[in-house]
Amino acid sequence: MPCTDSVGPRPGRPFTVSVDPIALRHALVTGLTGAVDSALTEYTNRLACDIHAEWNLMAVYDAFRVRDPALLAALGRWVAEEPQAPGPRIARAAYYTEAGWRARGTRWAPDTPDSQFAAMGRAFQLAAADVRVALQLDPRALAAYCLIIEHTQAGGQNRLGRVVLDRALQVWPLSVQLRLVYMHELEPRWGGSYDAMTELAIQAESLAERNPELLVLWGYASWERGRTAREDGDTVGSVAWFDEAVTHGTDPLFLADRGESLAELGRLEAAAADFDRARLHVSISRGRPRRLSRA
Repeated sequence: MPCTDSVGPRPGRPFTVSVDPIALRHALVTGLTGAVDSALTEYTNRLACDIHAEWNLMAVYDAFRVRDPALLAALGRWVAEEPQAPGPRIARAAYYTEAGWRARGTRWAPDTPDSQFAAMGRAFQLAAADVRVALQLDPRALAAYCLIIEHTQAGGQNRLGRVVLDRALQVWPLSVQLRLVYMHELEPRWGGSYDAMTELAIQAESLAERNPELLVLWGYASWERGRTAREDGDTVGSVAWFDEAVTHGTDPLFLADRGESLAELGRLEAAAADFDRARLHVSISRGRPRRLSRA
């Protein structure tokens, strides 16, 4: 679709979305698939002209990352009704991916029963099948690549994740979302390192003039250090790390985690302010790996 009004991301509106996930789920379950189709079409078409649309596009798919048998049934009907559309496939893959993370749980790998890993694997296989079809229908589907990278993280396949990222960036070089999904794969708890996280930010910096939102990547190593500090009992130290992360952008994860630390310290007013700011931005529910305690 040609760009008639090319509007790139601006520093004053980072990470914001206008998607109502509850309304989208209700529409799908009640058979009003047109509302969901319209949202996907709008943000997909905008993407070529304004990469910021990726936040809304991903938020549409994130709306289906919940555990609800009625929703899964509705997703199945949607796929059957629109077999040549990639959107329904990606939405169902998002559902299965979230189900996989929930099945895995949040414990260290050695403390996680094999049965939970097996359940995660089954869910991811279902998701992968839908993603393959979606990419056959639309090889440019940004959300499909994000899901594949999530799956490589779960399998400890960091190198494969990088291959997928590089391929996706050939299509969407200014994407923050693609890099954020891979950034979590580089966390030390997942076999990466703080240096690797920082290197990913360095690699994207040259494109920041075209998409200032890429600068937030610089905050992720500090955010992960803060999260680790809190897990190790250093709540005061974690706030310092989260403060550093926020200097690179008001990512909702930075705000939400700082809010949790502030609440633990009894600084309830400051915590509430962070939680409110986080809710004004993009949903923080997506990406089960980022909320795991350890890999």
